[in-house]
Amino acid sequence: FDLYLLELATGALRKLTEFPGPEIQPRWSPDGRWIAYLSQTVPDIESAETDVSRVPAGGGPPENLTAAWPRAVERFEWLTAGEILFSEAAGVHTRPCRLAVTSRAVTALDEGPWSYSRLGPSRTGGGSAKQSD
Repeated sequence: FDLYLLELATGALRKLTEFPGPEIQPRWSPDGRWIAYLSQTVPDIESAETDVSRVPAGGGPPENLTAAWPRAVERFEWLTAGEILFSEAAGVHTRPCRLAVTSRAVTALDEGPWSYSRLGPSRTGGGSAKQSD
């Protein structure tokens, strides 16, 4: 379940992460410097919470961006190179949150109680979320 980077021109394969649990949903940052992904907080336990982590695309140690946030991250999207929009598990519902990457500050964007089925950048550069009942 580790992340690898494959150079198509040369076929070179470079390992980016090494953790006993899965790293999933890799996403390139808008500036191409980072790859963010969901990482488990406890290895090899399927029900473990997940956090947003990132690793430098050029190689280097990964960083857990939401380690201090008390809830599990379900999905995420980059808004800008410095902001990530994610949905968190809040009981039986989900809610959208915004993460300032540098400061690790998280802002809940809606208190619910409902669930969101999609997250993504809007045409104006902010975030958008699709609510479902």
